Amino acid sequence: MTDPAIVRELAQRFKKRRLEKNISQQEMATRAGLSRYTINLFENGKTITLTTFIQLLRALKELDELELAIRLRHPDPMDLA
Repeated sequence: MTDPAIVRELAQRFKKRRLEKNISQQEMATRAGLSRYTINLFENGKTITLTTFIQLLRALKELDELELAIRLRHPDPMDLA
């Protein structure tokens, strides 16, 4: 999957989740401390910064999902010996 395709997929999933929670773009913008324009750009597949994406996930109360995507591997004690 190309980088732009990943951005589009993340944007589609974000929008779907936002709508499932019955949150308007304006309400999401207010919660995230962003402009509605930024929400609209992202939902239409435009690139946003990682910080902005984190703000959106936090406002959607889905920040824990990011941790699931990037799991920290705890070192195996045998690897440390």
